[in-house]
Amino acid sequence: MHPTDANPAAVARRATPAWHGVAGRAPRLVIAVTGDLHVELPLPADEKVDQKAAVIEGRIEIAPLRTTPGSPGRFTLDYMSLSFADLCIDRPFLGSHTLRMAGMHLRGAVPFAAPETRPGVYAFSLQPQDVNLYAAALDNGRLHAGYERPSQDVTGTIDLNARAFEARLVTLKTAPVHGMDLRAMLTIILTGAIRSSSDSDEAADVASGAHPRSPSA
Repeated sequence: MHPTDANPAAVARRATPAWHGVAGRAPRLVIAVTGDLHVELPLPADEKVDQKAAVIEGRIEIAPLRTTPGSPGRFTLDYMSLSFADLCIDRPFLGSHTLRMAGMHLRGAVPFAAPETRPGVYAFSLQPQDVNLYAAALDNGRLHAGYERPSQDVTGTIDLNARAFEARLVTLKTAPVHGMDLRAMLTIILTGAIRSSSDSDEAADVASGAHPRSPSA
């Protein structure tokens, strides 16, 4: 397939191994997420790029390994797939760029502990070196893709009572333009409802907001 015919989101998914929980035993929180990709790029002698693209399709799966009231919860981020709306950037210094079919995907499971900030609510912070991503997009019809990591801790909240999820992910991208290295900051803000779980008889408990029990040994 010619690069200009490729769907970057599909390319990223093919490059991403499937992760489905720990030994298939833990119930997974399945979250349909929405949000925005915020692009900020300072330019010399030109107006700063400060634009947003919506998350048009997003799915996250998290396996709760242990949630004991009053103690930190243990989870695994199993899966993340995001697709973004098209974004047009037009500046004299940069020229005109239309970014289409952009996607970002998690390449490996990330186990983490999250303190319980109030009953049933867990605040998480994932270190950049633990989060391996694959991102791809068409820039004026040309495929750009590659591996990357966040530039800051990935932070957020899992609220099992309200069945709500939120997260913030930041990456930096550097590209040479007219002999200068320009650095863009991409901030992704995600929110979503914990709408179901799988791979466990405790699915109904998790979906109703109850604390999932620890998997048996």
